[in-house]
Amino acid sequence: MSTKPFGELTELGQARRLRPLALTALAEYDLEVFGLRLITNGWNGVFRVDTPSGPFVIRVTRPIPGADERSVASEVEFMSALAQGTDVAVPPVVRNRRGELVTIASAAGVPEPRECVVFGWIGGPDVAERRSAQTWGKLGELMGTMHAFAEHWTPSPAFHVTDYDSCIPYGEPLVVFEPGRAELHGLESILREATAATNERIEALAREVPPIVLHGDMHQWNVKIKHGVLSPFDFEDLLTGAPILDVMTSLYYVYGDDDYAELARAFKAGYGRRHPWPEREPGEMERLMFARSLDLLNAVLLDESLDLGGDMESFVRRRGTYARLALGQEPTTPL
Repeated sequence: MSTKPFGELTELGQARRLRPLALTALAEYDLEVFGLRLITNGWNGVFRVDTPSGPFVIRVTRPIPGADERSVASEVEFMSALAQGTDVAVPPVVRNRRGELVTIASAAGVPEPRECVVFGWIGGPDVAERRSAQTWGKLGELMGTMHAFAEHWTPSPAFHVTDYDSCIPYGEPLVVFEPGRAELHGLESILREATAATNERIEALAREVPPIVLHGDMHQWNVKIKHGVLSPFDFEDLLTGAPILDVMTSLYYVYGDDDYAELARAFKAGYGRRHPWPEREPGEMERLMFARSLDLLNAVLLDESLDLGGDMESFVRRRGTYARLALGQEPTTPL
């Protein structure tokens, strides 16, 4: 095996080293594994596990410094509670032979032990591939159901996830405003102003709105649809905060598209069937979108390998649109 440091390998090279680690973890389960195929190795290593009883998924979780605030144990606790307490089609979490939901495994060439979780397989395309007002109405209803459940759910004493208390909620260093950032293309001033305004809004929400557990990343690529039923996955970004912040995250990724108003109104109607719409004033949700915008810009500057979906200048200038929204310089959409 190559002695090249793990962090210097390509995603595929890292996945090759994670594969034996995943097999070591799978040996702790009552599963007869005859196939293991890489699905993705972006943030985490995710593999399809083929067995005679059907496919499963194993996620080899990437370690995060100080990550007790996004612990895998808290993630699977909430998923299990949601599955038991609602009609939400959550991927089932499989226990190992010791009855545990999380398995820690190691492998040569991987610098630290990894937390592994096995999930039941959920089929179907992403919601992004079935884009329609009807589907987005169901997406809103799904989030409303989750928020209604979270309002009354009592977690265990060990449950702990981070609070959504700023534009960069997970504690990564804010590098956007480091000196000499040519990537900002002259937008530093308005981005700073929007950052301050949005952080003030989020702090006010934390004071004035009772926090609940939020999915944190329920966009159109993190929800499957099959036979009309939506199944959310990728719960690793759980947060506690005001419900409007979860709504904002879902709608952020379609803002500005030609059908945005139609999809957003359908989402709002669906959400309202299960939970009161969380906006306290018209346009509040869109003005908060700058938080997600800044978080993504910061992530890209921290990790240049992330896919921008276009060139850097266009990506950054798009942040200016969200900044103007935050500062009331762009009209919001009547919903």
